[in-house]
Parts: sequence; C-alpha cells; structure tokens
Amino acid sequence: MTAEHSDKQFHIQPGVGIGDLIFGLGREDVEKLLGAPDKEHVNDYNDVFLHYHEKQLALRFDHDSDLRLSWIDCHNPKAVLFGQSLIGEPQGEVLKVVQSHHAGKSEVDEFLSFESHTYHDIWTEFQFNDGRLTNINLGYVFDEDHEPVWPERSS
Repeated sequence: MTAEHSDKQFHIQPGVGIGDLIFGLGREDVEKLLGAPDKEHVNDYNDVFLHYHEKQLALRFDHDSDLRLSWIDCHNPKAVLFGQSLIGEPQGEVLKVVQSHHAGKSEVDEFLSFESHTYHDIWTEFQFNDGRLTNINLGYVFDEDHEPVWPERSS
C-alpha cells in the first residue's frame, strides 16, 4: 500500500487536484498536460467531460464555473493519497488511512453496485466495490459563503 516509487503526476491533493492537474485550469491547459482525450461528452447542464483511458482519469469542467476543471474521477492504481497507493486496497484499510489523516466525518451512500464515502469538507469521495477501493473522486472546495476556492497555480 505504501507508494515507494510513485509517479508525481498521480499525487492527489484534496481541494487542489492530482499532480499538475489543478482545479480551475481550462480545457486548453489540461490538454497541454495530458493531450487530446480519448472520449468527451457534454451533459444536460452543459458540463464538459474528458476521459483519458490509459491514465484512468475522467475530468469534469463545470459550465457554472466558466468551464474550469472542477471534478476528477481517478481509477488509476498509481494514484497516491496520504503517501499511499489506495486503489484496489480493502475498504477497512483505506478508511483507516483516511481517518488517520483526516478527522472529518464521511457521508456514506450505498448504491446497487458500490458504496460511496464522501468527505464534504475536502470534497473527496471514495468508492468501493466488493469491499475494495475502485476510485477516488475529488473536487475543489468552497469557502463559508459557498464560493469556490480555486487553488493557486505555480509558475
């Protein structure tokens, strides 16, 4: 579970992004980092979704946020959170790691095919299927006035 030789591009920072994929980036900036997506679609709310199959990432650009990167679904087992590769690990082990680094309470939702644990204060969701973590989803955080807190971009 410990990430000894992890790839920086898959380091998850809740509220910030994954690696160089920082919340608030525009599509053009994301495509400079990742290249053209394998698939894209637009939902009924005019949000844009880009899918990168090899990287096992799905990215959402919210229409209400000027089509800035707002949400990341990560299924990649190279992803590292709290210094550990958690995707594929047993649910109990993952939740122990998360709770040892984050004191917030999760909201638990059970669906037909998976269970979701969401920590709203850091906008991070952990989805489990058959007792193992399948993906980590995350978004930007909000301030007390419910305004987006976009992370600062490094130059």
